[in-house]
Amino acid sequence: MLKPFKKEGKWGFCDEHNHPVIPPRFDLASRYSQGLAAVAVLGPGSKAWGYLNEKGDLSIAPQFQEAMDFSEDLAAVKAESNQGSLGQTSRWGYIDRKGSMVIAPQFEKVGEFSQGLAVVWKDGKAGFIDLTGKVNIEPQYAHADAFREGFARVRLSDGQWTFVNQQGKPMAAKGQNDLDSFSEGLAAVKATHQAKWGYLDMEGRIRISPSFDKAFRFKEDRGRVLVGSYPHGKYGFIDKDGNFIVKPEFDEAEDYSQGVARVKFLGGEWRHLDLNGSMLIPSGSRENLLFSEGRARTLVDGKWGYVDRSYLFCVPAQYEEAGHFYQGLAAVKIEKEGKSEKNGKWGYIDPQGAFAIPPKFLMGGSFNEELAAVRVPSWLGLSTRWGYIDRSGTFVIKPAFDFAYPFAEGLARVNMGGQWGRAGEVTGGKWGFIDKTGRYVMKPQFEYVSWFAENLAVVRVGTLWGYIDGTGKMAIETQFDEAYNFFKGLARVRSGESWYYVDSKGRKAPLE
Repeated sequence: MLKPFKKEGKWGFCDEHNHPVIPPRFDLASRYSQGLAAVAVLGPGSKAWGYLNEKGDLSIAPQFQEAMDFSEDLAAVKAESNQGSLGQTSRWGYIDRKGSMVIAPQFEKVGEFSQGLAVVWKDGKAGFIDLTGKVNIEPQYAHADAFREGFARVRLSDGQWTFVNQQGKPMAAKGQNDLDSFSEGLAAVKATHQAKWGYLDMEGRIRISPSFDKAFRFKEDRGRVLVGSYPHGKYGFIDKDGNFIVKPEFDEAEDYSQGVARVKFLGGEWRHLDLNGSMLIPSGSRENLLFSEGRARTLVDGKWGYVDRSYLFCVPAQYEEAGHFYQGLAAVKIEKEGKSEKNGKWGYIDPQGAFAIPPKFLMGGSFNEELAAVRVPSWLGLSTRWGYIDRSGTFVIKPAFDFAYPFAEGLARVNMGGQWGRAGEVTGGKWGFIDKTGRYVMKPQFEYVSWFAENLAVVRVGTLWGYIDGTGKMAIETQFDEAYNFFKGLARVRSGESWYYVDSKGRKAPLE
C-alpha cells in the first residue's frame, strides 16, 4: 500500500520501504482507500480536490472543494449546490469511483459509509442515508457516529448517549452519560458523571462491571483500561471477562495491533508486549522499525538483530552492523575480537539468521539484480577496492573500484579517486558506469551520477546537471541547476529560480 510523504512543500507517495513511487507534485494528499487517494492542487484563493490511482494517474480530475476517502465504493465530496433558499451554496454529496455524482450535494456535514449507511447533517441535526441517498433514519440527533457491528452511537437532545440499530430503534429507553462504539461485541460505557467505566454487551446488559477510570475499545480480545485519574493513573489490559492480562502499571499505552501493544513508563522508552503481556523487544530497541521482506533490523544494547512482523526476534541481536533484507539476504558485520578491522568482517545471512555467504569482506552492500558490491583489501593490504559478488559469494566482477553502488537497470555506479565524507557520503573523484561484465559503459568522468530510471540517469559536470542514456550518450545536455530522476516520462528540474518538467528529449513541460 502506498502512503503519502512530503518533500519541498509538495506531497507524493512512497512504498512500505519509504522509496518514492509517485513524485511529490500535489499541494495536499490523503491516504489510499479502495485504490484511490484524494489529492489537491492549490489555485488562486482556493483548492481543487481530485483522486489519484495507484499508477499515479488522475482518475478523477480536481474539481471539488473538499474530498474524503472512498468507503463502500462511494466518497463524500463538497461541491456547489443550487438547493436551499439562499441559492447556490456549498454542500456535501457522494461520488462513485468514476467521479459521477450519485448523491447530490445537499448536506451540511457527512461521514463515510459503513455497513451500508452514512451519517449526514441537515439543519444542524444528524441522521443516516443509504447508498442510494434515501433517508434511512431521519436527522434528529445532536451527534452521531458511523455504524459498527450493527449499532451507531448517537447523542440525544438532552446530552445523553445511546445506541440505535439500522432501523433507528434505540437500544434502551434511557441514555448514558458517556459511551464508546461497539468493538468485538463490547462497548465501553459510563452511566453517570460520577460513575466508573465498564462494558455493555450487544443486548444492552453490563458485561464487565464499572471499575475503571477510563475504558477503551477492545482490540484483538484485549481492552485497554486506566486505573487512577489521568495523568497519574496507570494503564493495563483486560480480557472479555474483565480479568487483567497486563496489570495497570504503565504511564502510557496503545491498543493491540497485529498481536503487539506498545507501553511506556514515565520518562522511559517504548516497550512491546505480546497478547500475554510478555515483553517482545527489550528497552533500548529502535522505534519506527522499517520492514523489508518481512524482517526489520533492530538495535538492542549496541547489537543488531532482526524481528519479524510480530516483533519477535527471529535473528538474535549479535551483529556490529546490519543492512536490510533484499533478494533474500542481508549484509551483517560480525563482532570484532580486537582493534584490528580484519576481525570485523561482513557476510550475508538468510531470513533465519544462517550465513549464506561467510563473513570475509571489509564491507558489504545490499543485493540487487542478483549482485552485491563488496569491499576487500588490495595491494598487499595497503589499500582497498570494491567489486561485485553473486549469491554464492563468488566474485563476478573483480575488485577494481574505489567505491561501488548497487546495480539498477543493468548498470552500476562506480567511483575512482573519491574518499569517504564526514556524513558517510563519497566526496571527490569521478563517477562512471559499468555493466554486469565489469566493462565500463561510461568511464569515470562525472562529478555526480544517480541510478538509472527509465534508461536515463542524472549527471553533473562542473556545477550543471543533465541526463545520459544507458549507452553513455548525453541525452539531455548539462544545463540545469538541479535535476531529479525520471518518472513516467517526466523529470523535475530547476533553472535559476524556476522549476519545471522535461521529457526524455529535454522538451519543457510546466509543473501541474
